Amino acid sequence: MSLAAVDLTPDLTPAALGFVSLNPISTYEKSKGFNPSRPPIHMIWDIIKNKYDAPYLSWKKIPKPVRDMWFGEFQKEFRWLPEHSTRIRTNFERRGVTRLRDMFTDIRKSGQCPNWIGEGVWADLSSAWATPEFVKMREQNKQNRASNCGGLGSSLHTGGSVPHTEHRRRLKESLGREPTPLELHTRTHQHQADHHWVDEKAKKAHDDFV
Repeated sequence: MSLAAVDLTPDLTPAALGFVSLNPISTYEKSKGFNPSRPPIHMIWDIIKNKYDAPYLSWKKIPKPVRDMWFGEFQKEFRWLPEHSTRIRTNFERRGVTRLRDMFTDIRKSGQCPNWIGEGVWADLSSAWATPEFVKMREQNKQNRASNCGGLGSSLHTGGSVPHTEHRRRLKESLGREPTPLELHTRTHQHQADHHWVDEKAKKAHDDFV
């Protein structure tokens, strides 16, 4: 198992931190995203698949002692300076929220029980998802997202599974400087082949900004 050095300063090397590392990562100062993003995010995904053993409807419904245990698994793979622990834990929680939510969304769309969810847990989840209270909550969340987008629907982007922090890093390399919010928005919401916007909401956001 490799150890990865995690620090808040992107250009601080593992040697400077006193670690021997085969996979150094850091976190972005402003966005709090992991850099590079894939190893820690994939680790969170693996932890969920290997440790999910009760019908928790969301990340926040998972008891803190259980999340503490999951974070302990994360710590076995990555290392960071003690003064950065709070920020790393915060980012772990943020990523856990979105990762589990996206996994559940894919599961509900497919209607199939994945192999990492036991039969009993699946039965409880399916029952909970079918309750009027849960259906109403999902519909309300959809309406809230649409309202926040000016009634134009949920946001689309061209980034696929690549997070904005990674797009920001790549754009910074190509420009030789920090990208502006408008440049980052354009990069992630325009098709590179024809420079068409992915949807009207993305175009409206751009037009309103300029």
